[in-house]
Amino acid sequence: DELLLPGRPGAALIALRANVPIVPCYIEGAPYNGTFWGCLFMVARVRVVIGEPIDLSRYQGADFTPELLKDVTISLLKSIATLAGHAEYQPTVAGRRWKPQNDNS
Repeated sequence: DELLLPGRPGAALIALRANVPIVPCYIEGAPYNGTFWGCLFMVARVRVVIGEPIDLSRYQGADFTPELLKDVTISLLKSIATLAGHAEYQPTVAGRRWKPQNDNS
């Protein structure tokens, strides 16, 4: 039902430490049957939209505080939502112990 799952700050942390931009991508129609390998055996019509790189050089030398990681993660998620055609979407950041819910259980 949600456009995007709550974001985790891992990509932001890695990109900030490596001092590289993040390239947002939106994938629509990817098959999923609850298993990691299921998508390899399912027929689907998938659309991939690749956005412009997000420059993180302004954060070079900054302390990677939880607040900074949250801001960068929200920025990335907003970029992905815009690629999906939902620029008004307000993404959220997952909590420390957040786990995705498996609807197939």
